[in-house]
Amino acid sequence: MCNNKLIQKYFIRSLKYFILLTYVTTNVDAKESNLLKYMRPTVVQFQYAGNLGLGSVGFGKISPNNKWVSYIIYGYLPEQTNGIEAHTLTLKISYQLKTFQWLGFHKTYMGLSLIRNYTENAYMKYPDCFPSGYYETPTALHASIAIGQSYMLPTKSFKNQMAVYIEVSSLDYYMYNFISNYSSLKFTDILSLSLGVTVFLNSE
Repeated sequence: MCNNKLIQKYFIRSLKYFILLTYVTTNVDAKESNLLKYMRPTVVQFQYAGNLGLGSVGFGKISPNNKWVSYIIYGYLPEQTNGIEAHTLTLKISYQLKTFQWLGFHKTYMGLSLIRNYTENAYMKYPDCFPSGYYETPTALHASIAIGQSYMLPTKSFKNQMAVYIEVSSLDYYMYNFISNYSSLKFTDILSLSLGVTVFLNSE
């Protein structure tokens, strides 16, 4: 059986970059560079399920017009859940489609993500044990599209505002398989549901 021995090396390297970026951008004072202050996260996101793993955590930056949010997210899937352990690093952008008031503040948004998988059976470059042309594209890198709904919690007694959200997403190869096999697949078969909490960080 073919085994990718570089998985751990590449994952640890990527995770170090993630931790370093998070530390640097969340420990900036007023005397430091404008670039680092611009990179400072304004939201933290905690998510259950979805295409990022069983659980995930990420840091994001809200645009000045409050329409766009960009994220870098780490996700984890334990072996007990799906028979194989997996880690993910994701770059995500979301765009606010609509807001409305109903027992509080609601926001409808759309998101696009680029997901890098670190697991035993996912590859960016295939080992020699695979026949030439066995896969046409890397199995360790995927695009995802999502639509979600968030609700701002009435957290006046807390320092930071929080919102809960529900999101439906799908991966590129799920959509490709649906188009290629629409007669044998239901549209719901390619969808993934996730729940999460967003914490808005105070900028002082």
